[in-house]
Amino acid sequence: MASLDAVQRKISRAKEHWEELWEELTAYYKSDPGDLFPAAASTPENPVFIFKEKNPVPAKIALVMGDALQCLRSSLDYLVWELVEAGGNVPHRRLMFPIAMTLKQYKDDLDKRHRLDGVPPRAAAIIDRFQPYRDPNPKETVLGILEELTNVNKHRRMIFTGLHGTVNELPSFIPHVVGVVRWLDGSGKLLEEVTVRGTLTLQEGLSKSIEVTNCVDTVARLISEQMLPLFEPFFK
Repeated sequence: MASLDAVQRKISRAKEHWEELWEELTAYYKSDPGDLFPAAASTPENPVFIFKEKNPVPAKIALVMGDALQCLRSSLDYLVWELVEAGGNVPHRRLMFPIAMTLKQYKDDLDKRHRLDGVPPRAAAIIDRFQPYRDPNPKETVLGILEELTNVNKHRRMIFTGLHGTVNELPSFIPHVVGVVRWLDGSGKLLEEVTVRGTLTLQEGLSKSIEVTNCVDTVARLISEQMLPLFEPFFK
């Protein structure tokens, strides 16, 4: 019998990876990973920082993040499979939740690749509503970023991350390290001390500079809180 159970389990597994990711990041920040210095062109009015690494970012952080995002991507594919069964049709191997950057790609996904064959038309219309191609910057949408990162993680390499420094306050749900940058003049005289917060961010394509735990959390919330409730009527 068709249900959302498998979809929700995949999302739950992603959340478990998120908790592990938080723990790994917190441990890394506590290990005194390096120092933040103002870049050559940096000024107090326009601060830009360079991170000089003492301890390399543990590979496990990228692995755990990749696993979390793959679970979320898979939950969407599971959803399509279950929708086909909910519509009284037989699932087939070409099924996949399309994430298209252009209208042409989306039409090809449907007409040539048969990604949604057997999905009830009303459910297919909901899937269409969330397609990145509908946004002026499709690759910068949540699903666009998810697609980019999972393709990198699955087919190329681990997702590359780096420490990013900011003088801005950060919300408590984002783990970070706090340090002080000292501004000196040419003679070495102290001009100002600035509190800097360092966070591990993505360094991939258009999605770079997104904090890693926030990335996973944002995708999980989109799927579980905004998307899935729209499909629940198909399983009653």
